[in-house]
Amino acid sequence: MLKEIKEGIELASFERTVNQDQIYLFAELSGGDDPLHVDPEFAAKSPFGATLVFGLMPVGYFHTQMYEAFGDAWLKKGKMDIKFTAPILVQQHMVVTAVISAVEPVEGGKQVTVKHTCMVGDKVVTVADSTIVV
Repeated sequence: MLKEIKEGIELASFERTVNQDQIYLFAELSGGDDPLHVDPEFAAKSPFGATLVFGLMPVGYFHTQMYEAFGDAWLKKGKMDIKFTAPILVQQHMVVTAVISAVEPVEGGKQVTVKHTCMVGDKVVTVADSTIVV
């Protein structure tokens, strides 16, 4: 949980490299069966040249950032607006960061906005804005 809430505070960051076994596990848990994710031979022949990480995997990291910062309040009152800007290929190294971008007074407390970014190298691949009233 955050001890202080103000603009510029950084939330816990994550670095992950997703392998094919993790993609298979995510597919099994989510019911996803798109061959671009789960069939390396098919994906190798695609314009991407390799299987893709499910877009919701970095979103899960965004969720973890919010839960670690705001606890159960995030589960009850949080909202997230997500934009996928580029694919993530299997074995690409992701860096997931988040920073409080705004704190505004509202009825019942403060509305906190957090900007999440998932990067592969110098390329932004997924972004989100999360909001919660605390």
